[in-house]
Amino acid sequence: MGAPLGLTAAEAGRRLALVGPNELPASAPPSAWRRAVGHLREPMSMLLVVAAVVTGVLAHEPDQAIAIAAIVVLNASIGVVQEGRAAGALDALRALESPTATVRRDGHRVVVRAAALVPGDLVLLRAGDRVPADLRLASGSWLEVDESVLTGESVSVLRRGDEAGADVAWSGTSVTGGEGSGEVLATGPQTKFGQIAGALGGRRRSERAPARTRARRRRQRRCRGPR
Repeated sequence: MGAPLGLTAAEAGRRLALVGPNELPASAPPSAWRRAVGHLREPMSMLLVVAAVVTGVLAHEPDQAIAIAAIVVLNASIGVVQEGRAAGALDALRALESPTATVRRDGHRVVVRAAALVPGDLVLLRAGDRVPADLRLASGSWLEVDESVLTGESVSVLRRGDEAGADVAWSGTSVTGGEGSGEVLATGPQTKFGQIAGALGGRRRSERAPARTRARRRRQRRCRGPR
């Protein structure tokens, strides 16, 4: 666990510049038209379009050509609807992010923007709080946590800190009872909550995107190292 006095403001600022803000990445969703064009440009759709043209023009079988074209349109329509629903679910997850967090900085109890949390921060929790990042619970912590946003289970679970620091409170979950503290393990897209949001986003990553993700994970691990 980190020092009970928490990070200094200067160190927190340095780490924030290194790992980035504790928030889910936001981007304007493409229009329905652009999503439809994206589906039509997929290899399978293009192959079916070619098949429809060949069937209708060369084989003189317009009925089959129309049927194939209908399949292409239906497939694109289903894809557009599914992406729209995923975007709505992602917006709902972003709405669950905690706007503020209570931490120890320079030995003082202060309230900061949750986006300013960094690995190594010491976060203080009590009933009614939303967990702002993935936290390794400190020894003596005793929390009842609603994890339904992650598991779908409506019954709160007990999370207790111990000397081994084995128990974790996950970002996006809600504290329904007890109090405690925890050291930030992961922030933003690297939290379990962020990984779910990323999967819902359905982003097509470039070849460099996984490298950027690994780089951010390495920076967060360095932040959690011995101080």
